[in-house]
Amino acid sequence: MITFIASNEIVFDVHDKNAPIEAYKPFALEGVLGGAGWFNALALAECLRGVPDTQAIMLGAISEDRFGNAVRTIGAELGINTSFAKATAVDTLMALVKKGEHNNTFDFPNLSYNAMRETKLADLTAPQIEGHKIALIQGLCANINPVWMEYAQASPETMIVYDANIRMPAIPNIADHQKHLADWASQAAVMKVSDADIQLIYGDYADFDRVVNTYLHAGAAMVCVTQGSKDTLVYTHKGKTNVPVEAGSYQKTVGAGDNFLGGMAAALALKGMFSRAIINAAPMNDISFVVQSGVGRAAQHLRLINA
Repeated sequence: MITFIASNEIVFDVHDKNAPIEAYKPFALEGVLGGAGWFNALALAECLRGVPDTQAIMLGAISEDRFGNAVRTIGAELGINTSFAKATAVDTLMALVKKGEHNNTFDFPNLSYNAMRETKLADLTAPQIEGHKIALIQGLCANINPVWMEYAQASPETMIVYDANIRMPAIPNIADHQKHLADWASQAAVMKVSDADIQLIYGDYADFDRVVNTYLHAGAAMVCVTQGSKDTLVYTHKGKTNVPVEAGSYQKTVGAGDNFLGGMAAALALKGMFSRAIINAAPMNDISFVVQSGVGRAAQHLRLINA
């Protein structure tokens, strides 16, 4: 059995927080409605359909409000096991999309990350899971709650796939972000950062090769740098390669990174890549296959939400 673990600290991205939840359900099923970790689980549920002997579970906190209940309901429909997620009375953090937009520019009214701080290490280590484990951990979750780092350190048998997903309101200090990414590079087998992530914390003219090499030196086996409509840059200890992305200009991009991660995770399972050592020994053709799977899944998602 291969178990995929999605970090989950619910942040909903919606147009109208007062609308009935039924109005958002179709969007959730398409991966448009979601939040940190929720997109990961949605993408995983879709990507794992072709991978035998797998399951997807959520760990973290799910609010006992109508949005949290929707997560559990829709998760069950998609085959995502939410039974291990901690129920919390803290309200879901709402990220309201600015009127007329649906991209990555959010208006955070009364910003509170209290729900994200609810999860304790015992909540994450309680499930006794046999077989291979791949954990997809979102940077936003890890930025707010250090328990995800404690979990990674306490779970050496679990392969960590880490998405930087930098959001400045979470950690306003850029130097802290730099240290945070270096620390995660020491735990993660696979890291995904965007060009915008790197430029945000290292400057507009950052040398991507130099930055990524620090992550590889820290221990990461593979680092992917996504660049929107440009080729995805892929780094391993064997070298660097470019993976082309599907040409297109999209107004809506929310969830693309999570679908990229989900597609990659499914491909890692198909190739039997369950550790840093296996990834380090893998030929570049296999590495390219894994990343192409992520690129393809992200493209499929973008076509869907922009149709």
